[in-house]
Amino acid sequence: MTDADLILTERLLRQVRARPDAPAVTEGDRTLTYRELAGAALSAADGIAKLTERTNVGIALPSCMAFPCAFFGIIAAGKTAVPLNLLFTPEQIGVTVADSNIDTIITSRQLQESFEGGVPNLLFVEDLPESQAETWGRLSACQLVSSLERLLHSTMEPDRPAMIIYTSGTTGLPKGVVLTHRNLVRNVESAAELLDYNENDVSLGVLPAFHVLGSVITMLLPLIYGAHAVFHPRFIPRRVVSAIPRHRVTVICAVPAMYRAMASVSDAAGTDVSSLRYCVAGGAALGHSIAGNFERVFGIPLLEGYGLTETSPVIALNHPDGMVRGSVGRPLSWAEVKIADDDGREVPTGGEGELLVRGDCVMQGYHNNPEADAEAFTPDGWFRTGDIARIDETGCIFITGRKKELIIGGGENMSRAEIEVVIAGHPAVADVCVAAIPDETRGEAPKAFVVLHPETECTERDIIDHCRRCLPRVKQPKTVQFIDEMPRNPAGKIMRRLLPR
Repeated sequence: MTDADLILTERLLRQVRARPDAPAVTEGDRTLTYRELAGAALSAADGIAKLTERTNVGIALPSCMAFPCAFFGIIAAGKTAVPLNLLFTPEQIGVTVADSNIDTIITSRQLQESFEGGVPNLLFVEDLPESQAETWGRLSACQLVSSLERLLHSTMEPDRPAMIIYTSGTTGLPKGVVLTHRNLVRNVESAAELLDYNENDVSLGVLPAFHVLGSVITMLLPLIYGAHAVFHPRFIPRRVVSAIPRHRVTVICAVPAMYRAMASVSDAAGTDVSSLRYCVAGGAALGHSIAGNFERVFGIPLLEGYGLTETSPVIALNHPDGMVRGSVGRPLSWAEVKIADDDGREVPTGGEGELLVRGDCVMQGYHNNPEADAEAFTPDGWFRTGDIARIDETGCIFITGRKKELIIGGGENMSRAEIEVVIAGHPAVADVCVAAIPDETRGEAPKAFVVLHPETECTERDIIDHCRRCLPRVKQPKTVQFIDEMPRNPAGKIMRRLLPR
């Protein structure tokens, strides 16, 4: 593999050369070909060059066809893309802008008020006339390739940062995860290898593009391989389900909550999903009930995967030919993994401990945060995922808990995930999260936050009695609080700090 194989813009250019008039991205009734996408990126690159000399450039856009145009424009200009999380609080946005030192954001006029005064330069996608499809349709693929190649800086190397994604901040202020060209291309290649992904695939993008799973798996994966990316800026379950037969979608990647909503669409079972090859679930733990219900409705298994922003993102993924329910699958080809105890010693096969990983897709580091880097990596270069896991004799990974989210009560370490799985097995429970609360006698005790299925009745006593049949006394929730909706971030992860206390 040469250095050029690991540069994002070079991989896009290959598709422009080979498939200039093939569909690249679709949003609603509008489609851009690879020729037109390259032209739009060239327009963005030109606008960026006139506005800023800084290294990093922000993108504030939903999952839409303008996002890849902006992203590849930033990369073609020799800069680093900083996707801004549109669901961040103003404080978190401020931290992101300040930490990344951006003075220019590519956005839409519809979002103008959110960023005016925050940075000096706003580049609106609506103000780039060259980004219109008909303009670039008049240029040959060779002309576009030649123009883009002139923009590629000689300093473009695989280990140059391509993107800085800020973590969603479930435990504090965001941290910038620096991902290089090598990180992103190798992750895409490893996922494509497992899924046998190719130019005939059609990916349905329902995840926010400012989230790593959305930007890498539903944007970069199809565009690097010459496939077709269909974007839905808003997740409306009925519209997403109807898009499958309309666009002959072959691959979907979404969070479990989205699959649950899709399976709940009233006439979903009658939808023609014969084009679908794979449905990948990531970003949060996939419960048995969600997976089983989705398969009953659509006749397609959900393939659970696992990863982190810091690993570009996918570490492991199930495959239909060897799927192990309850497991997140086996590591992708790039990933070397092991399980370690609290002293850093590798544990025997089947033993539990923290999952450590290293390889081409592990981040370059946290932006401007050497203290966080020192905490995240072992002295010999392994990345600490913070997740408790075990690996069986076949190489399958089972995530059993979160190291930093253990409940310690009466001298016992309790996995929140273990308790949540038991509570989720109650027929009235639609969603559950377990948190630690102070306990005078034990130090900490579990508290369960529960969302019930519509038109069901259940009491705190019912939940506790259910747990008594499956859990030792120390792991049974001390209290149960019923809430209407679980607070989640765009990746589908529960934001524990927003739970009522």
